[in-house]
Amino acid sequence: MSSTLDKVNEVYAEQNPSNYIRVNKKNLEKLEKNRRNFFVDKLHFPPEMFKNKELLDLGSGSGLMAFFYQLWGAKCTLVEYDKNSYLNSLRLFKKFPKKKYKITKRDLFKFRSKKRYNIVHCSGVLHHTDRQKKGIQIATKHLRKGGYLIYGIGNQSGFFQ
Repeated sequence: MSSTLDKVNEVYAEQNPSNYIRVNKKNLEKLEKNRRNFFVDKLHFPPEMFKNKELLDLGSGSGLMAFFYQLWGAKCTLVEYDKNSYLNSLRLFKKFPKKKYKITKRDLFKFRSKKRYNIVHCSGVLHHTDRQKKGIQIATKHLRKGGYLIYGIGNQSGFFQ
């Protein structure tokens, strides 16, 4: 029997959600404004929470969310195993560079680092696996004391947790 992730990979090979958004300057500006409104206006996160902070994005997809965080001042490390999403991330950060970043092509469950981050982002990923608890353990293992975990899964109570 194949795992949940294997089933998701079959679907993603045909239709990858990381490719739903056409990446151009106009769309990026609109999406960044929506994301900023969500964090600042709805959640009341101070915009400076990302300024000069080390951020790890586990399962970064196209890199779009990390791209916005780096616009707000974060130093981003992206971890993405899917080849097409990884390549999309490289294109995005090359086309619209702002700060230094690092993209690693690796399964988040195999990601190893002694580094701790101010912010760990893992959104839209773990509900596609059979190892959600393990994923949360990995995310929190890489989080500095007093840091923030930005976590989102698809469920009935809403995406953002």
